[in-house]
Amino acid sequence: MKPRFLLFFMLILTSCVSSKTKFTLSRAESLMAEFPDSALTIVAAIPQEELKTRSIRARHALLTTMAQDKCNKDVEEDATIREAFYWYQNHGTRIDRLKATYYLGVVQQNAGNDIDAAILFSSAESLGEELKEHRWLSLCYQHLSTIFSRNYDRVRAMFYARKSLLEAELAKDALMADFCRLDIATQHVASSQLDSAELLLNRVVSKCENKYLYSYASRLLARVFLFHQAPDYEKAGILYDEIQSQGAIHLVSQDYGYLGLISYSRGEQDLSDYYFRKAEQSMLSSIDSSVYYSVLANVYDLKGVYRE
Repeated sequence: MKPRFLLFFMLILTSCVSSKTKFTLSRAESLMAEFPDSALTIVAAIPQEELKTRSIRARHALLTTMAQDKCNKDVEEDATIREAFYWYQNHGTRIDRLKATYYLGVVQQNAGNDIDAAILFSSAESLGEELKEHRWLSLCYQHLSTIFSRNYDRVRAMFYARKSLLEAELAKDALMADFCRLDIATQHVASSQLDSAELLLNRVVSKCENKYLYSYASRLLARVFLFHQAPDYEKAGILYDEIQSQGAIHLVSQDYGYLGLISYSRGEQDLSDYYFRKAEQSMLSSIDSSVYYSVLANVYDLKGVYRE
């Protein structure tokens, strides 16, 4: 009797632990949309010994990767999300399979494996179309646009950016739709279609309540004003002043170069020198260097000086 009683007791204990873990995972999932940092804290605190079944480990892996992504942590190691990916190929719901496929694509993209990522996003797209999950489709298309953009295929990049906007509008997600417009505007800038970019960005900036989106869109719009054949330093300066006052995003070397140019146009020589020194200190890539020297060329144009 004792062995049977012990077995019965262990089964009850295992069931209680499993129920508690499922409840904890459900709580983390409920916080995911608005408080991903709290969700990440909750899933990270679950002891490994409580992840007893493959289904619980798969759900834990999926929620962990979701929370990391929403907290802007660029995860490149795919061991965790693969636990969810393999499980949901034959178990769980199709939306679980879509999410696991999508997030494995995100991790592969973070690791620079663009071909594998594109295949995974295309698989997630097929599931999204079956389920009519417009929001997830929009996310897949955003990533596909980014992949093609960084591989210099601007036609496909724009194609997927537009599809992403369409799906965001069908999902009635206004914030996502504005992020999509920012992506499209970025493609316009890369193709030197500055008027089209300015039109989209003005729409985003004029009604945006999200400080991060506002700052990113304002920064790109400021650059558009500077890229025009007749640069509008005043408008660009006003936007950069607002970006710095909000403090929502970090300025990069390119921004310091542009601020140096704007300050020079305002006659603020000392401030201009300060920004150029900051830009020079962080010029580590050839792309940044080319931007820096193009800004210098604009300064020389302002001075009426031309260098061979």
